[in-house]
Amino acid sequence: MIIHLLASAQHLQEDLPFLKAITEVVYDNDSLLARDWVGAAEVRVIKNGRRDDAKTDWESVHQENCAAILFSDIVIIEATVYGFMQGYYAALAGLHKKPTLIVLRQQGIVKRLLTGIDKNTLTIVDYETVDQLRKIVRDFIKSTHVDTTPFDAKLQLNPIALRRLNKIAEETGQEKSTLISDIVTKYFQN
Repeated sequence: MIIHLLASAQHLQEDLPFLKAITEVVYDNDSLLARDWVGAAEVRVIKNGRRDDAKTDWESVHQENCAAILFSDIVIIEATVYGFMQGYYAALAGLHKKPTLIVLRQQGIVKRLLTGIDKNTLTIVDYETVDQLRKIVRDFIKSTHVDTTPFDAKLQLNPIALRRLNKIAEETGQEKSTLISDIVTKYFQN
């Protein structure tokens, strides 16, 4: 199952232990992140002591988040620092019928967050500890499990790409479909 994780970048240093816990639960449940950005964010925070807006192309980040929401099976939003973009992404996920879990460390604002969003695809839960968060995320993943059975797809490749694919298949002894599946999986793990 492919999961997209979103959070605010405003208090990233405070949120990192919780984001890392969510990431670990995703992988422990045989799922993949559509964008595995938490490790890179941690390096930036450690290196700079804070987020570095001047070096971040936020337009690209936004476009990648939108694409990842569409590609993912479910969406998880850490919304303790809740802003416009978390609401936008929650609405986008709801528009595309993606089961969405919003987790936050603030109690009492859950009712406010529910306004205007499809409650059939949205779950909002508050938590206090990393252990509580792990259980919430694990339970959500299990309750919304999407079967990732193989499917058939027809691809049209240009002659150069087809020759390269044939050459790699011949050299490695792997089926072309396996190579394509590996390429797609690796692409969305980054």
